[in-house]
Amino acid sequence: MAKPTAPEAQQHLDRGNKRYNVRKFAEAVDEYIAGAVIESAPVFDFNLGQCYRQLHKYKEAIWHYERFLRRGRPEPERRLLVEDFITQMNAEIARKAATRPRTEPALDASSSARTRPSPVPAITEAASTSIARRADPGPRWYSDRVGWGLVGTGVLGTGAAVLLRWKASSLRTEANASQSEDHRIELRRNANRSSLLGTLVSVGSAAMIVTGAIKLAVSPKPNSTSRTASWSVAISLGRLDVLGQF
Repeated sequence: MAKPTAPEAQQHLDRGNKRYNVRKFAEAVDEYIAGAVIESAPVFDFNLGQCYRQLHKYKEAIWHYERFLRRGRPEPERRLLVEDFITQMNAEIARKAATRPRTEPALDASSSARTRPSPVPAITEAASTSIARRADPGPRWYSDRVGWGLVGTGVLGTGAAVLLRWKASSLRTEANASQSEDHRIELRRNANRSSLLGTLVSVGSAAMIVTGAIKLAVSPKPNSTSRTASWSVAISLGRLDVLGQF
């Protein structure tokens, strides 16, 4: 791995290595950045990727790792190791994005005062439509095949996601016990693929369960034959509101 030739940059590299070895990762980052400003050697990108990964700042770590792969011309084993780190961090970023709760933008005082008389939340940049119809004695909610099909498929997908994550965990355990570096690297790559696939399947399954539940919720109720059902759908950025009488 190419190291800096400037004495000042080498001094920052040495000080950063000392701090990294005692797990002072944030202080090591400062030293590596100071050295990279003097001479942008590939070793600084690799070391910064290592520090940011330890600090759980995965986006910054991926940026430096990818820059190191482009500029550093690493040997095959180090390249596989870095690619393995990138795969793990991308999977963790995807998992956190899938479990992050939705947040709504805060309203300022003037907007809040204008919308206070209305019991319905304000909708911005939205298309809304209202439909009034006479309910007929059609299929009931418990016979909605589409809704139950979505829910059932989502449940099966959730089970598949659990199996994929269990497989990833088993592969990592096997990798830790392997005596061969090449075999260990291959096992970890397969584990990361299974973990990422499990995360994607889990997100898709959750979406199908929610969609199926909504479909069942808006199906005709048993007493809908004797009255008029009116409902409205409002779609806004990142939000779906269903309002009315069913």
